[in-house]
Amino acid sequence: MANLPQDLLVSIAQRVVSFEDFIHFGAVCKSWSSAAIKDNFSGTQQVPWLMMANLPQDLLVSIAQRVVSFEDFIHFGAVCKSWSSAAIKDNFSRTQQVPWLMIPDNEDTTIREFYDLKKDKIYKLDFPEIRGSMCYSSLGWLMTQSFGNLKVSLRHPLKHQRTIQLPNLTTFNDHHSDPELLKLLTGGNSLIQKFVLSSSPSFTSDYIVLIHSWERLAFWRPGDQDWTILDAQERRDSCWSYSDITYYKRQFYVVADDGTVSVCEFGHANKKANTRVVVPKMPSEVLGGSCLDYRLYLVEAAGALLLILRRDYRSKFRIMFRVFEVPLSDGRWSSDLEVENLGNITLFLGYNSSFSVNALQHPGCKPNCIYFTNQPLAYITPGDYTGIFHMEDGKIESVTNKLPEFRAPFLWIEPSF
Repeated sequence: MANLPQDLLVSIAQRVVSFEDFIHFGAVCKSWSSAAIKDNFSGTQQVPWLMMANLPQDLLVSIAQRVVSFEDFIHFGAVCKSWSSAAIKDNFSRTQQVPWLMIPDNEDTTIREFYDLKKDKIYKLDFPEIRGSMCYSSLGWLMTQSFGNLKVSLRHPLKHQRTIQLPNLTTFNDHHSDPELLKLLTGGNSLIQKFVLSSSPSFTSDYIVLIHSWERLAFWRPGDQDWTILDAQERRDSCWSYSDITYYKRQFYVVADDGTVSVCEFGHANKKANTRVVVPKMPSEVLGGSCLDYRLYLVEAAGALLLILRRDYRSKFRIMFRVFEVPLSDGRWSSDLEVENLGNITLFLGYNSSFSVNALQHPGCKPNCIYFTNQPLAYITPGDYTGIFHMEDGKIESVTNKLPEFRAPFLWIEPSF
């Protein structure tokens, strides 16, 4: 988008009638701003078809398809309604895109801040619909849970008006055995720890939403009136809880704090939805220590299902990661399953969102590295922060020095529709 011929940009700028549209035109990117000068604007033009909002659709589509930056695509869709109609998934390629880091909410404003890894820059977007909400992300979509109540919805960051209302969490909340412990683990504000989509609602209406808290799993499909709870087993011990969930090869997987990996079975006819263990718990010598000192993640990467162990050494203010391939074929943990080199893969791990990208296809992402965010208040440890872990030597560097300090977790947003 930034590389459109200057004469074409000037031609478009000269056809703008509305001063408001001219301002939006100049805000798209730097090259467009260079064409948004007084010599190219005439408020006297009154021919309707010359108005910016009525540019030919094929021209708008052509421009949209040349957009490289996710930021530029957001600005493109915000110019006016006709431009927004061209800012759809079919006209945008996620190749070359890098994840954005969503900065925690400032309750005094509707502005949300997003950090762009590639440009090392923070962008501000007006997003009043999610003010005062806890946010989670999957496949580029946001799930929001309002503080103080159990209302949840799906929202798209590019299309604020695109909202999918989900059933409230009353049923999900009622299935928890220890409300006081739940409040402690979640800081008293949020019930959900993470959500995962099977497919993007941008592509299809045939998708499943899976959520988990520390001891419960539930799913919802479009058309369902309420959340369906997966099994109702009690905690196995005082420390056991669900740690992470992911979608891999058309199935949902969940890992518990003891390393047990289970597959979710949603049931058919009279069969109850439940989970089935496919890999038993990890050896205690691998996990080591208390479950309060580590966290487990599940991430698909290069066709494999990976389990990542994050260990926080509180006394040393140090964070370490170990990566293992989940032995789905035989269900047996062994030392040769540890992955010491990710190759061109980059992992993004967060309390609310985790995924992988190929660094060769996403310039700005460092290969063989793990980008991680801080933990929520209930799990936070001294020295906890957002950083980049290098698999090669175990060194950690800061993502940027531009991020403000927050006790709430930052959120990775995958570059996907």
